[in-house]
Amino acid sequence: MVIVKRKQLSFSEKLYLPEILKGMSMTFRAMFKRALAFNQPLDGWEMTSATDIGQLFQGALSYDQPLNSWDMGRVAAMDDVFRSAAAFQGTI
Repeated sequence: MVIVKRKQLSFSEKLYLPEILKGMSMTFRAMFKRALAFNQPLDGWEMTSATDIGQLFQGALSYDQPLNSWDMGRVAAMDDVFRSAAAFQGTI
């Protein structure tokens, strides 16, 4: 059996902790940007940890799938998600 002693965080470690936690969020920024022929269903994706979906489908000319099952409660950045996504008529 291994015994691990818990070490107290230093002041500087405590200051950095919020930055570490920010890194645990998920970004989908520009994932399908300029994906000209992409049109696959994504409604089964787990999006509860997503915080940034900016430019996700920007320029994805063929994408037209429903996204109404996505939980966007934590999303803080949504800039230009569907900019130039000419075919998108799906539900959000």
